Amino acid sequence: MSNSWRLLSRVLMVVGGVSLITLILECNLNIIGRYFRKPIEGSYDFLSLGAVFLIAAGLLPTELSGGHVVVSNIVRRLFKKRIIRKIYDSIICLINLCAVLWLTWAVVNYVVAESIPSGEKAMTLQISCYPFHLVWAIGLFLLALGILKRTVETITNTKRE
Repeated sequence: MSNSWRLLSRVLMVVGGVSLITLILECNLNIIGRYFRKPIEGSYDFLSLGAVFLIAAGLLPTELSGGHVVVSNIVRRLFKKRIIRKIYDSIICLINLCAVLWLTWAVVNYVVAESIPSGEKAMTLQISCYPFHLVWAIGLFLLALGILKRTVETITNTKRE
């Protein structure tokens, strides 16, 4: 993995880690606040936004480390010839890439066509919802880049099996 991919992956891991710590702190403070009859206002929205950052930031590092759960080990053993495995892996990567790009387009399209024009607001804080959706779109787009990188590695055989 090149230095720029490694750096991006580490930055996203830090963002995800900070989001996780923030979620834990917010949950605990909210529970303590409830005992004193002073819960955190907008806790649902804070948790939602933190979860969005946590999951979206974790997509690319998980993809680059090969951490996604796949069924490829069973299928790889079915194909004895290396060229057939490479073709199969390339097709699967392209299908995954198309699915993630379609999801990214759907989120961006929703933000542009629905969320911003209608002034969609979060449930409790009544803040705009489009930052939530844009974080999802960025996370999905970075995942698509990771899948594209893996597809190129599969086709050019630059990654060791």
